[in-house]
Amino acid sequence: MLVSLNEVLKPAKENKYAIGLFNTVSLEMAKGVLAAAEETQSPVIIGTAEVLLPYAGLEELAYFLIPMAKKASVPVVVHFDHGLSENMIKKAIDLGF
Repeated sequence: MLVSLNEVLKPAKENKYAIGLFNTVSLEMAKGVLAAAEETQSPVIIGTAEVLLPYAGLEELAYFLIPMAKKASVPVVVHFDHGLSENMIKKAIDLGF
């Protein structure tokens, strides 16, 4: 299930556990992160960073990350990490990050 960062951080703080953020640049990486999160029934943050965009474009990542997060059986935050330019940050938000 696709959720916001606030939705997973409050319970984590209250119950004293961490939530991993895993930057992904491929479908295979995303599948691995989500499989592990579902196996352990753990919320997860899947991200990418602007410096990683040469390896996978933002639109390409959004194309598979957002639907995968929505279908997951655990809470999944899709996060754009360390945006360097205002235009790219706005684009990430528009794409659903």
